[in-house]
Amino acid sequence: MTVVTGDGAQGHRAGAPYDRVIATAAVRVGELPYPWIAQTRPGGVIVTPMRTDFGGSVPLVRFTVNDNGTATGRPVGRVGFMAVRSQRTPDWTLDRLDPDDPAADVSTTTLKPWRVAENHDVRWAIGTRVPRCVWEHQPPTDNRKHHLLWLLDPVGGSWAVARYDDSRGPRQIRQHGPRRLWDEVEAAFRSWVVEGKPPLDRSQITITPNAQTVS
Repeated sequence: MTVVTGDGAQGHRAGAPYDRVIATAAVRVGELPYPWIAQTRPGGVIVTPMRTDFGGSVPLVRFTVNDNGTATGRPVGRVGFMAVRSQRTPDWTLDRLDPDDPAADVSTTTLKPWRVAENHDVRWAIGTRVPRCVWEHQPPTDNRKHHLLWLLDPVGGSWAVARYDDSRGPRQIRQHGPRRLWDEVEAAFRSWVVEGKPPLDRSQITITPNAQTVS
C-alpha cells in the first residue's frame, strides 16, 4: 500500500492510470475534478458523493470512464459526507437582511413557496439547475405572522425572500442584487414539474473536459 499526502482534487498522476477511484468527500455538481477522469483508464470506475448548495440528499454516484475522455454516471445510493475543502459553501447569515428592504424589487408568485424545498428530489433538481444558491426557512414569530423562505447567493450576495401564510392567492416576493434568485428557482421548479418530477435516482451526470451536465 502507498499513502500519498496532497490535494486529492488533483489526483496522483504518478500512479495513473487507475482502475478505480473512490472519494470520501462530496464534490459539488458541476465541479468534479477532471484529473480523476484523466487519470482513470477507459472502462475504469469513479465512485464519489455529489452535492449541491441547495441541500437535500447527497447521492453516491458511480461513473464509468469512456475512451474519449468523458465519463457518465448515475446515483447508486444516498450518503452523508463532508464537502471537498475547496468546494465548501461559504458561511452565510441572514442577520443583516431585511425582508421589507425598500431597495428590493417586489413581485408575486402563484407557486406555493415551500414547494421548492419540500423534499430531497426537488432540492436536487433545483440545486443542479441553480448553482450557488442556499435556502433557509423562518417560521412565524410573535411579531410576524408570515413564514419567510429565504434564498441567498453566499458568494455574490444576491437574495430573495418569499412571504407566505395559510391564505390563498399570490405570495409576495422580494429580490435584491444582480441575480433574481426566486425567478431562477421558480423556473427550475416548473421545468422539473414539466419533466414529470423525476426522482434524484434517475439523474444521469455527464463529464467532459469542457462541461459537466445533469439530465
